[in-house]
Amino acid sequence: MGERILNVTIVVLRDESGFDEAKRAAAEREIGALRPDCVEFVGDRSFHIAFGRLSGQRESPAVRLRAFVAADPRFAFARIGSASGECLARTDLRGRLRDVPLGGTACLAIEEALPAVT
Repeated sequence: MGERILNVTIVVLRDESGFDEAKRAAAEREIGALRPDCVEFVGDRSFHIAFGRLSGQRESPAVRLRAFVAADPRFAFARIGSASGECLARTDLRGRLRDVPLGGTACLAIEEALPAVT
């Protein structure tokens, strides 16, 4: 347990229209199936999802989430951001992330999930 430098992947699912109860439940089921180390629901529009290890997964979590939102019309305004890199992360006794790390990697994922500014 403690802080250490880890290579992490952070995926952000953001929906400008927000998440009502049913939509949030659907997103949480899909996110849970990805088996992330941790998930944080931020405000009423974003899920921040962190993976300390992706071994054994056939496709990236971002690809799976993109397919999920594309197949469900409730997520017409959803955007996915994803970034991987080294972060200072807090881990539990099993080496899993305790929370979504902050820093450059998280900022890149958040930025990718934000709507384009015109």
